[in-house]
Amino acid sequence: MQSKVSLEKEIIAGWGRKLGFLIDALNITQSAKDLLVEIVSMMEPEEMIKLAAVLEEKLASEQSAILEIELQNKLDAMAMKYAAEAEAIDQNSLNEIRELIKEKALSDIRQTIK
Repeated sequence: MQSKVSLEKEIIAGWGRKLGFLIDALNITQSAKDLLVEIVSMMEPEEMIKLAAVLEEKLASEQSAILEIELQNKLDAMAMKYAAEAEAIDQNSLNEIRELIKEKALSDIRQTIK
């Protein structure tokens, strides 16, 4: 059975790894990341947990923004594709209608000639 101190050290180490991941994911310079890691090493466990929550929220917010942009780009591409297809269908329909009008006109001319 692990002692309480050993368990606390494991918990702190786990939070340290989590903070390391979150800090690495930040869009800041490497020197700023290094400084942040140094500051974290001096924090109390409760402060580490609060910082991890803030960094998680920031990362989730950034990821959400990226996903929204990607979704909007895909929707725009789909809209352009379907607009082009609809335009092609409309053009084909107009061509067919014109052809029918020509055929009707020719048919009418033939009827008047007879």
